Amino acid sequence: MDDEPEEELSPETIRELKRRLAIHDSPIRYAVLSGFPGSEIMRLWHNVSSNTWFTSPELATLYKDYGHARAIAEWIGNKSSYRNGGKLLYVVKLTTKNDSIRVLKYDHKP
Repeated sequence: MDDEPEEELSPETIRELKRRLAIHDSPIRYAVLSGFPGSEIMRLWHNVSSNTWFTSPELATLYKDYGHARAIAEWIGNKSSYRNGGKLLYVVKLTTKNDSIRVLKYDHKP
């Protein structure tokens, strides 16, 4: 098609592409949880596309980046104290290895 020589990528661009691929291939994800993490009764997982809460992590929005999940948790906590009290929000570290979701860590910072 074009006979122009292809431009070589800079070392910075190559590093950034490798970093993004590593995040994409990693089974580690983050989600927003409201409730008591040790309790099966009071666990609600947030789905950002419908702004709803579910009892199953399979229906939650999974984020590749902790910062994105934390920003959403902070937004939810500040948005409405009526819905969740602005408390008991967790950013949860999950693994999606072997096509199943397993909780690795609860982070109560928001």
